[in-house]
Amino acid sequence: MKKSKKPSNNKLSPTVRSNLIISNLNHFVKPTLCLTLVFILSTPFSSTPTLALTEDEVEKFSQNSIIFVDPSACTPLSTTGNGDSEAAHGLTSQQTAFVERWYSTAQQLSVQYGIPWEAVVAQGILESAAGTSNFAVQRNNFFGIGAFDSNPNNAFSYATPEEGWEGYYRNIKRTPTYRNNGVFQGETITSPLAYIIAVKKAGYATDPNYVNKLEPIVASIESLSAERGWSSSAQLAQMHPEMLTNAAANAEGANLGSDSRFAVDNCGISTAISERDRPIGPIHEPSNNIPCDPRTKFIRIDNEGAIDGRFVSITLCEVPNLPSRNGGNAIVNSRISGATFALVEAAKQAGVSNIAVSSSYRSYQQQVALGCNNPNRDTNRVGSCNGSLHRSGLALDLYMPGCVYQSNSSGFSDAECKRGSNQLYDWLHYEDNVSKYGFTKLISEYWHIDARNFR
Repeated sequence: MKKSKKPSNNKLSPTVRSNLIISNLNHFVKPTLCLTLVFILSTPFSSTPTLALTEDEVEKFSQNSIIFVDPSACTPLSTTGNGDSEAAHGLTSQQTAFVERWYSTAQQLSVQYGIPWEAVVAQGILESAAGTSNFAVQRNNFFGIGAFDSNPNNAFSYATPEEGWEGYYRNIKRTPTYRNNGVFQGETITSPLAYIIAVKKAGYATDPNYVNKLEPIVASIESLSAERGWSSSAQLAQMHPEMLTNAAANAEGANLGSDSRFAVDNCGISTAISERDRPIGPIHEPSNNIPCDPRTKFIRIDNEGAIDGRFVSITLCEVPNLPSRNGGNAIVNSRISGATFALVEAAKQAGVSNIAVSSSYRSYQQQVALGCNNPNRDTNRVGSCNGSLHRSGLALDLYMPGCVYQSNSSGFSDAECKRGSNQLYDWLHYEDNVSKYGFTKLISEYWHIDARNFR
């Protein structure tokens, strides 16, 4: 007779238990994980974006000088909508519906203002997440008109969506920096990409990749438009000659009306540069009647300032956030006092440290001490006694220690800093921030910026 086998009371060793667990995982959990991953990857993502930050939170961030981007506010061009496959032309179904809803409105406004409609619709897709952002839904504001980096919640509200669209066109028409940077001229009237490059250059958006983000959207809209038989901006200009006439009038600053508005990219918060943070034109005129920006300190009126070789009266202002290597702080013309202060603050917010100048405004005596009256001077390094923009307070020589300089295409041996060798140079020039504040780099000196080209 067989005896029944008693259950063993022996405990498994830790090693045996581990091996059994791993074996079971291999037989059960591993395939389950694979199936789960297949399910997740095959499950369509919803393209309806939701803002991870409320408008109150946006305001709090911005008031504390924090520039941020909320990726969930944007619908990337490559994501699909509502569980379907990506629509033709690279647009999601949601983006396609946005184009179909607004292209006609944009076309009519484009003829009226002289702006390519494809570019504006592309901006609307990017900046309002194809019409689903808080500003678009709650305020009929598809482009963040009226919002500033100090208070993004100040974005205008429009009675109707159509008024919100025209608000964009009015903003571009009435803001001098756009027409001063080539908008309403040449191919910017009919070429969407040329237009986007021009408004970006004028400071419309701070994102250095703004043009690159819009380029594929524009291409997709153009492809969709061709398929549907919609008139392109170039065709509209041929069909409606008044489009070119209206653009020419806008380029001259005619019929501007009373309000000048700056737009921001409200897909996240990517602000444009406000009017007070750019130079005050006309830049080559006296400034004795132009007060210092309130963030700077009035020094004196210099009746022997010099601009373009002629003596003029200029207002001199101390910039408190920009120390000079020669002691004290930078001294500048009142026309660039706000722009200088804002540029320095933006650089600091971006993490740039130890910002200072080697030279800013120079008196006649200071310019003479540098050898301006020496006929054998290097004119690429020392300007004439009354021709240097330092004499007008419109130039800054920035302190850039550690710069590994290199020659540029014009042959100047120390015209540029190699990327990564100086933090300030990288931020100004490689990240394309210098022009946003109305400044230009001198072609022969990596350290020098001035406002010579601002109008």
